Amino acid sequence: MICPSLPRPNEDYETFSTDICEKIRIDKCQHVWAEVINVRGDSLTATSKGLREGGYNEIASALEAVSGDTTAWEQYNRDTFLGHTKVIPAEKLRYLTYVTRKTLPWWETQIPFGAVLLGKAAEHTNL
Repeated sequence: MICPSLPRPNEDYETFSTDICEKIRIDKCQHVWAEVINVRGDSLTATSKGLREGGYNEIASALEAVSGDTTAWEQYNRDTFLGHTKVIPAEKLRYLTYVTRKTLPWWETQIPFGAVLLGKAAEHTNL
């Protein structure tokens, strides 16, 4: 499980996926599950605080930038997914993502590449 995948301020998402997949040895995995950070309660605030306390200010700033902007969040989510699709075979990738009515059409086209759609807007896609 590659989670949480945080915004990458100075690194492309394909490079991130390549590096993490080498570390978890995806050739030995039946499936590779992945997702961006879950928004639950104060998880974004707590994560940002922890990143800053650990000296990861650039990543904390990138997370804060997308957390208040739905368009930026969706782009970060898509970029993370697309980075993984360049590294992880579609039959192995299980990328969890919450969709809205607005984002559903794009994500539905990504199901063959490993997207697993979650949320009320996606109920009909994962029967």
